[in-house]
Amino acid sequence: METGSPGALAARLAADNGGTTPDQNILPLASGSGEPLFCIHPAGGLALPFHGLATRLKHLDIPVTGLQLPDPRPDGADVETLAARYVDTVQQIHPVGPYRLLGYSFGGVVAQAMTAELIRRGENVSYLGVLDAYPAGTAPSDAINGTTDLPAVPDLSLEQLEALTGTDGETGASNFSTLSANLAFCDALLRSATPVDLSGFAGTAQIVVATRADDRLTGLSGNTAAAGRWDPVSAWRGVLPRDPDTLSLDTTHAGLTSDNGWDCIAPAIAKALTTAKESLS
Repeated sequence: METGSPGALAARLAADNGGTTPDQNILPLASGSGEPLFCIHPAGGLALPFHGLATRLKHLDIPVTGLQLPDPRPDGADVETLAARYVDTVQQIHPVGPYRLLGYSFGGVVAQAMTAELIRRGENVSYLGVLDAYPAGTAPSDAINGTTDLPAVPDLSLEQLEALTGTDGETGASNFSTLSANLAFCDALLRSATPVDLSGFAGTAQIVVATRADDRLTGLSGNTAAAGRWDPVSAWRGVLPRDPDTLSLDTTHAGLTSDNGWDCIAPAIAKALTTAKESLS
């Protein structure tokens, strides 16, 4: 099992210059004997922001596995293609469902597409969790996950990059070039994403939203929380078969994956996972 602080994990990733392997986009965050939770990376491409969640779910005795953007990044991909690739990976690890998915930011859009792909393959998704993201193809044109019309990725400061990718100073500094390239790649996929049909989804859906603007993005025209245009819950109600569980927090997008953020979110996720499991019994 991968252990250590997010900074230590980031340093290991930054130092890993070995060849690609089939498991390169997998980051084990916790071990356990129960049904696993798969956590899909934000636009920075790293699953490190989920480390704090994994430590707070140890009492559930479940594996928590992060999915990271492959290196090299896939050519000619779209969200659906990337999601299908991630589903292949998930099914190699856990061949039989039910499946439980949690996506943060860009990862929420991928988790939605993975859910649809698993349903298409005849599988059951018992839990779909989304942290601060709109459904695919539904975000306001000027508010695509807070990245539209921001400065070109190479011009972003480290603080702005951390605000957009949910990483801390130590992680962002040691992975600046990787985060920047991944953000540009994921932003392009997000802009071209089209609506995804979830009419066949019968599991528990949970949407967590950050309501506070991030001062690091002040003055940038992608800072949708500051403009009061960020309302993912209404959009999800329009694509899910029934109303999701919701949680709104007075924090920033990046603050969701801080210690304080996970202290609030982890109990709600633990409850939703338990409810989803009981509904299948």
